[in-house]
Amino acid sequence: MRRLRLNIDNQKEERSSEKRFQTTFLTQTVIITSIHLHNTFIP
Repeated sequence: MRRLRLNIDNQKEERSSEKRFQTTFLTQTVIITSIHLHNTFIP
């Protein structure tokens, strides 16, 4: 029983860190894209 609970906690932790990673990745993508667009349109 105890082991099962630990396992569930680990899964939650993994999921939240995965979500955090996706958010960071998305933010970086948006920043890079906006910088790129800025450089493209403004000589």
